[in-house]
Amino acid sequence: MSVNGRMGEDQATLDALVRRPRIIWQQIAAVVGVFIVLAGVSAVYYKNAFDSLWERESLDLAQIARSIAEGEGFTTFFLRPLNVALLADSENPTVELNHAPLYPYTLALAFKMRSPADQVAAWVSLGFLLATMIATYFLGKIIFDWRTGLLAAAALGVSGPVINIGILGQQWTMAAFWLTLLLLLVALHHKSSSAERALAGAFYAAGAALCCVLLYMTHHVFILFAIPTAIYFGITGTWRKVNLSVFLVLLVVLTAPWAYRNYLATGVPILGANAWDLIARTDVFPGDSLYRSTSEDNRAISTLVLFPIEHFAAFARKLVDGSSNIALELVRVMGIGIAGFLVVSTLYRFKSASANAVRGLTYGLVPTGIIAIALYSLEPHAVVIFAPVAAVYASSYLLLLLDAKKLHTFYKRVLVGGFLFLCGYQTIPAILWRMPADEEKINRPAHTYFAMLASRGIKTPIFTDAPWISAWRSRCWSAWVPTSDADFDQFAAIGFPLRVIVLTPESKKLPADEIWHVLHTVRMWREYLKDPDSALQQILEAARVSPKDAPAVRRYVQRLKREFAVSAALEGFEPQPQDPLSPDYIQVFTRETEP
Repeated sequence: MSVNGRMGEDQATLDALVRRPRIIWQQIAAVVGVFIVLAGVSAVYYKNAFDSLWERESLDLAQIARSIAEGEGFTTFFLRPLNVALLADSENPTVELNHAPLYPYTLALAFKMRSPADQVAAWVSLGFLLATMIATYFLGKIIFDWRTGLLAAAALGVSGPVINIGILGQQWTMAAFWLTLLLLLVALHHKSSSAERALAGAFYAAGAALCCVLLYMTHHVFILFAIPTAIYFGITGTWRKVNLSVFLVLLVVLTAPWAYRNYLATGVPILGANAWDLIARTDVFPGDSLYRSTSEDNRAISTLVLFPIEHFAAFARKLVDGSSNIALELVRVMGIGIAGFLVVSTLYRFKSASANAVRGLTYGLVPTGIIAIALYSLEPHAVVIFAPVAAVYASSYLLLLLDAKKLHTFYKRVLVGGFLFLCGYQTIPAILWRMPADEEKINRPAHTYFAMLASRGIKTPIFTDAPWISAWRSRCWSAWVPTSDADFDQFAAIGFPLRVIVLTPESKKLPADEIWHVLHTVRMWREYLKDPDSALQQILEAARVSPKDAPAVRRYVQRLKREFAVSAALEGFEPQPQDPLSPDYIQVFTRETEP
């Protein structure tokens, strides 16, 4: 090679070394700029779309976190009859059984730093969404390149459904963060396995186990993600036996204390009270009837174990219908842009071996998650945990197509902008004007009423059809209205007096043959509860019944009342007076002493 040729190569190398820091700083500036914009979009969305906590899960988590912040421990003001029966032999019947502790304790820390308020709860979940966007960027960067990571984070950050879930004050954004970290560690593990670095592989396996534990402590059902993760470590890499052993040992050691606590409280290890979610909301136990009953047969362990066999049709229907609905919800959350490119990308084998390995694990995680969410009756919003990895693979395939077509930079940017528009077009209406959610329209009177009780300093145990609202707004012990007279015995055993009943529009969601539904919707039954003779006289006059038939009508009405599963327990209750011109949104019944 000539001297001039060598000098030319040296000059090219020198120019590359000079340009490299400049390119790195340009990348850093682009990443920082995009995340500032995404944070701004989330802030504007929150300001225009958030009014208060309305979702049941949000209110339940908030009142648990407030109890923790006020030094009451991991307890609840929302008393479910099923839980009261499970804790019949416990010294503290208000111990929380239905939620894992990590998110409530994190929220309690925020309450201590600020105050127990709806806005603070939304800030915490929104903060985890922003952290998930950052984790999404690093996941895309590690398995593909920085452009893929940045586009995936942007697609996630402009999605209206994703941001809306982020401001609900629920634990799903925290779970999405842990799951994204899990996939990131798996990608790093695969790279270390390719380089045959045993110590690094064991370290990443330990990190993956920690992420699975954090998922479990965010929601008990997410422990199921450990199954496909363990399979991955068992079949990947030269040191797979070592990695699998590290993963399993650390997983068992870290989950054992809380799993044992659940066993002592409910008789079911690991899942605890969430185990009963498997049989709830089925044809056998429609709606929330299982949680509102203290029946010994319902809470028997054998009922849980044998349910898929004895009631296979109901079990299969819940699985099929639930999985279909969850899959549709996942498409809605991802949006047209991500969903479209994601489906096509599943048929493509990427050049990155780590990307294919992570996708292989995702093929196990997603079906496991959808089935778990469907069977254990989780909120459909839980599917947001899969949005980050979906955004990464959809973004990668889009950029791959654009590079393959060798389009001009301008046209590439236009198409990327169109992709982001497809991901975020639902965000625009929410930013421009606020549309109240259906839950808000229905339950606003209940929120107002229970907040009024708190402002007046009323501290009395309440039986209600919306205990999650009462527990957060009124700060009173709030029990779910049971399904039978016998259920009240369990509450009597823990010293919970039946003196106040508050019925809200939630009663309309209960079966029509339940007394709570009837009392809320039929004025004559409320009158009959207060004064049977006067109410019966009104019925006779309205129906124009002859006096000789009056005794038969009286016996018929009495028999109808006795046929309700809750009847004797209501003796002595009187409906409280209402403004006759106001809608019958809230019905309040009280009695001075128990019969």
